[in-house]
Amino acid sequence: MAGLLLKDVNKIYPGGEHAVKNCNLEVGSGDLLVLTGPENCGKTSLLRMIAGLEEITSGELVLDGKVATEASLKERDVAMLFAGQSITPHLSVFDNLAYPLKIRKMPQELIEQKVNAVAEILGLTEYLSRKSKVLTGIQRQRVALGRIIVREPKVVLLDEPLAHLDANLRALMKSEIAKLHARLDMVFIYATHDAVEAMTMGTRIAVMKDGVIHQIDTPQNIYDHPADFFVADFIGSPSMNFLGVTLTEEEGKNFIYLRGGKKIELGKAVTANVKNISDYENTDKNITLGIRPEDVRTDKAFLASAQTVFKAKVYRTESLGSKTLISCEIDEFNFVDALVPSASVNEGDEIELAFDTAHIHLFDTESDLSLKA
Repeated sequence: MAGLLLKDVNKIYPGGEHAVKNCNLEVGSGDLLVLTGPENCGKTSLLRMIAGLEEITSGELVLDGKVATEASLKERDVAMLFAGQSITPHLSVFDNLAYPLKIRKMPQELIEQKVNAVAEILGLTEYLSRKSKVLTGIQRQRVALGRIIVREPKVVLLDEPLAHLDANLRALMKSEIAKLHARLDMVFIYATHDAVEAMTMGTRIAVMKDGVIHQIDTPQNIYDHPADFFVADFIGSPSMNFLGVTLTEEEGKNFIYLRGGKKIELGKAVTANVKNISDYENTDKNITLGIRPEDVRTDKAFLASAQTVFKAKVYRTESLGSKTLISCEIDEFNFVDALVPSASVNEGDEIELAFDTAHIHLFDTESDLSLKA
């Protein structure tokens, strides 16, 4: 059983850039961990340290229960596929797949067994004799992926491997990688700046910014329970709405006040899950309310039971197929996006909406941390 463990790992480059900060990460055999975050957040530096292509400034790397911080690339048995990494065009598919094995001087019979097995997994058996330069884009990506898994490494690192593919090929290769992961007992770490891609691929996601991993969890838990403002903002499409609010306690009930004075009652089920709620009640401490567009409701059945209903004006619509994203102005201070059935609302319409308070998120504005218990 292969496993990867990082303990308080840091990467500081000679110029002083602190690219990875106190990273703690554990990935078990069979896991597909997706490392996601904006450009230059430290994803590639982290992968290169795991692979042994960059030195670890401080901290510890453990592979299969053994400290491998100072181990060589060969000793680590880690394979990495970079963005845009190409195969050798004048070689056949067979020779491309066999190359990592030949340089390890494996017996020809074993090479053929391994290459044929990988070719079958990746649907390349009928193309083994073809020159790689005549393959389609998706076939070339399969060959590039096959070259790194044919030697059966303990850890497979994929750094934006689909960045140079068009949308259709990206969708196909995401499916290929997911199938491949399901069949192989290896640690997979897949880095992407695309949050939607991360949500659809990973068994777990690590969200990273400025060298810091902000949250590691399943895609659904990260979506439902973001640890802080950054994670809430980065994960989810369309993006979460954010509004500045304050919290009050009035006659045993809690309310959040929006800028401009409008207020929403919070039920006991919601306030019971707010950490240290008394620290915020009837104070000047600023709170950021987050609510996803699908939880800004416009349907009549929900409005009929909502405690607070707002009148709003639609100033922009964007068709998303079966749904339409509408941007609404509640008043001069507050603006929200909502998802509604397509063709049900038009620009300029006056509508009513309400927040599904069971799905709101509250963040301390100063620390950006979630207030959920």
